[in-house]
Amino acid sequence: METITPEEAVKLARHKTIGDMATAISIAKASGLQPSMFRGDVCVSMAAITNVWLAGRVQGIREERAKRRAALTP
Repeated sequence: METITPEEAVKLARHKTIGDMATAISIAKASGLQPSMFRGDVCVSMAAITNVWLAGRVQGIREERAKRRAALTP
């Protein structure tokens, strides 16, 4: 299975939710990153982190679906 492309991730970013952003920010903070550590506009940085989170989530869903399809195929 191919991984999600950067172009596809950008298109999917339009569908992010506040919940996605909150999860991504929590992960960034748990990793030791604080909003003051991001360069440039904090909102842009948080949106970028959320886009990466969402792309990973979509990739994981696709991989699980592929596993299920493979298990159903004789």
